[in-house]
Amino acid sequence: MIVEEFKPSFHFKQFSIAQERAAMKLSTDGVLLGAWTNVKNASKILDIGTGTGILALMMAQKSKKSSTITAVEIDEHACLDAQMNFNNSPFCDKISLFHCSIQQFSLNTSDKFDLIISNPPYYTDGTSSSDSKVATVKHAIKLPHAELLESVSKLLNENGSFNLILPHVEGLKFIKLANDLGLYPTQLTHVISVEGRPIERLLIVLKKTKENKKEDQLIIKSKDNNLFTDKYMSLTKDFYLKFA
Repeated sequence: MIVEEFKPSFHFKQFSIAQERAAMKLSTDGVLLGAWTNVKNASKILDIGTGTGILALMMAQKSKKSSTITAVEIDEHACLDAQMNFNNSPFCDKISLFHCSIQQFSLNTSDKFDLIISNPPYYTDGTSSSDSKVATVKHAIKLPHAELLESVSKLLNENGSFNLILPHVEGLKFIKLANDLGLYPTQLTHVISVEGRPIERLLIVLKKTKENKKEDQLIIKSKDNNLFTDKYMSLTKDFYLKFA
């Protein structure tokens, strides 16, 4: 039997990521979403479109020892990276990987989840990438936003939360669609990459029950010296090696 060598390209404080096969590589968006997500009281966690497995690993690190994480990924190449990353982490016993679409997964399980997290395909219109694998990840081709929300609605506990990140305009569209399907925003964080620039991303929490919506802002880098802000460093310091 040939044992493949683990060749990580990115190291975090408690795990590493290999990404030789996955079409979409590690991004700031994924790490930001994972660091921002509150896992309190989440015993069963679902990661939709796990890719290299970064969000599943972050949830495994942040959650209580008894929590379980289910990762779903449609792309075979990404699954190979994710499984290798899980196997070479301290959290392999907490994570289960399913190679299928979330639509198929939702039809074949009776499980309900306390927390669902996803860095989903972003764009619902515009020009698609010439690389079919990249296009599938970036554009809602195999995972239209309405179908994603329908699957989430079926899989989410009544008191559970769905956390995701989207570009600002797409996020606003997604929230309107979610409202129509019975999922309501309870927390929004407006993300700005550099102080003074427009909002670029929305971090969103959706729930089945309407609550008072909390909104805040996160600036990643300061305008004057282009250094990471204290708020961003505090949020991500449990993961990035560069932050104490």
